[in-house]
Amino acid sequence: MKTIEMNSEATVETWDKCWRIRWNIGVTPTRLNIFRLFRKLGLTHEDKILDAGCGSGTLAYYWHKQGYDVKAVDFSDNALEIAGKKGLKLR
Repeated sequence: MKTIEMNSEATVETWDKCWRIRWNIGVTPTRLNIFRLFRKLGLTHEDKILDAGCGSGTLAYYWHKQGYDVKAVDFSDNALEIAGKKGLKLR
């Protein structure tokens, strides 16, 4: 197995730049497939969802609107700013 070491500072800067440039890409075909797969899981509203690497919060927002308890995290401040504009509470 090959291990790749990444400088976390550079990674954060790269993702921040990506979110600054691309803003919000919305619901893509890939995300629609994720929505379909999640529905097949048969989650109940007592289940909790963690969206690690939530980006702009599209998935977290979708599940929140469906009534689930969702926690979303990302290390890009720019992505979290976009998520906040969608009405997601940031902590």
